Amino acid sequence: MKTSGPLLTLLGGVALAALLFTLDVRATGDRPAAGAGSPASATRPSTPAGPSAPAVAAASSRPAASGPQQRLERGTYAGYTNGAGALLGIAVHDGLAVAYLCDGERVEAWLRGTAIDGQLVLNGGDGAAAGAGISARYSGGAATGQITVGGRRWTFTLHLVHPPSGLYKATAEVRGARVDASWVVAGGKQLGVRTTDGVAPQPAPELNATTGRVDLGAGVVMATHVDGETGSGF
Repeated sequence: MKTSGPLLTLLGGVALAALLFTLDVRATGDRPAAGAGSPASATRPSTPAGPSAPAVAAASSRPAASGPQQRLERGTYAGYTNGAGALLGIAVHDGLAVAYLCDGERVEAWLRGTAIDGQLVLNGGDGAAAGAGISARYSGGAATGQITVGGRRWTFTLHLVHPPSGLYKATAEVRGARVDASWVVAGGKQLGVRTTDGVAPQPAPELNATTGRVDLGAGVVMATHVDGETGSGF
């Protein structure tokens, strides 16, 4: 029949199209999806996520750890000034310093100031000891420097002492007048000066440094021990 030729041609075309479609499907199925199972994605190391903004802020606002606290000094240095002209005592307690100088006759001065980082800086304030000053350094159980009182200057090297050595002061009323007395005790020696109503300096009576008792002329009174170890008298 004449129709068999075109029919065979049509059937051949359909078969060829089916074959091409099948090959295309197989090729698509064998191609890996982008980013899934590819060598690049399989071997690429993951990058850890950085800290969030709040975490960074919290870390930056945290105070840095502070170093060890500076050791506070407590003790009393006392002894003769160079040349044995006077006794000087300096009590140091947690950054503060109190000093007393006297020659046992007429010269005396109380001074106050600071003891920081091995440096002593004291002055006589605005009272009778105005203009007095101490500049010194202390370390290794000794204090070395100079003191100026009433226009005179002494140098010194003092060593740590322990009670009953140290600085003492006492006050009493004698026949209506105020009597003040002060002493430096060091190495079994003591020098003291007393004044009446702030004037007329003269040698102070002997102080019993063991008991702290002294008679200023109106009965026995207790002297105050200015002590660097305990902070007494500061």
